[in-house]
Amino acid sequence: MRRALLAAAALALAGCAQQDAALLVTFTGQYRIPTDADTLVIDVFDGTAVIKHLSYPLTTATPLPATLTLVQAGAQHPHVRINGTLKLTQGGQTATVGLGTSSADFQSGQTATVTVTLVPPT
Repeated sequence: MRRALLAAAALALAGCAQQDAALLVTFTGQYRIPTDADTLVIDVFDGTAVIKHLSYPLTTATPLPATLTLVQAGAQHPHVRINGTLKLTQGGQTATVGLGTSSADFQSGQTATVTVTLVPPT
């Protein structure tokens, strides 16, 4: 019985396609969440074109560092730039309080690790 299960598992794994390329992106910075920042905006660029725009509200349950996984099926965008922007809304006004960027390459069948360090804008 055990041999049959192992054989079935081996056959099932042999039929699986290769893993999609992925980026494990970690956003870091010296910010108290949500006192210093309450929104993380992420833009992923291929050249000058934005291919993904994300916006996440931040709470005490989502402190920095925060991690996001980007997965690419196929090879449409092998080299990307990731921009992170921290925003803070107070009294109806929204201000940019942190910026960071990093470039990365999707590698077929692998998960690459990338860090975006967010710092105050100058």
